[in-house]
Amino acid sequence: MDPFPPNLLKITKFSSQSCSTSHHTVAVWLNCTEKFFNIQRASVNEVKMEKQSGFTLLELIIAVAIFAVLSAIAIPNMIGWRNNSKFNGAVNTLTGDLAVAKQSAVRENSSVAVESTAEGYRIFIDDGSGSVDGDGDGLLDGLGNSTLDGTENVIRNRAMPAGVTIAFPDGTIAFDGKGLCTNPGDINVSGKSRNSTVNINRLGRISTN
Repeated sequence: MDPFPPNLLKITKFSSQSCSTSHHTVAVWLNCTEKFFNIQRASVNEVKMEKQSGFTLLELIIAVAIFAVLSAIAIPNMIGWRNNSKFNGAVNTLTGDLAVAKQSAVRENSSVAVESTAEGYRIFIDDGSGSVDGDGDGLLDGLGNSTLDGTENVIRNRAMPAGVTIAFPDGTIAFDGKGLCTNPGDINVSGKSRNSTVNINRLGRISTN
């Protein structure tokens, strides 16, 4: 008696062939899947490299255009702000220096003059130091003449910022030993686009308009 009937041998052979075919199909499918994912990874890497390679021409043109617009808006404002800052600083400095001149006149009990110069102005104690008594009246000729004479002490020598000019009434402003202004008037300060007036009245009061 045959231990393996013919039908069983056929079934076994068919099953073996089927399994072999199934294993081959799975292997092919896995191989294809692996190739697919390798292609996908390569594509993603290429895209990343393209993104990291730098700016495109269009992006560069847009960036330059934005920079040009911002510069056109910001630069004039910055220039205007700088001019205003210099002008305001000059007016504030002048006002402060006039107050120093008045206080110095009271402290020294002597005339103190603020005299216009080519660059701006200077403040000095107008006591006639270094001058002589040419007319024999017992007083030094340089005393209270609002002109720097001899060895008179200069308290301030101020230059105005570029673009800012100053104009004194009669070229000088003077304070006496009591702090009163002997020649009151307006000092005009002019900038590139602004003007201001510093007024000194008879009592020595300083105000800005």
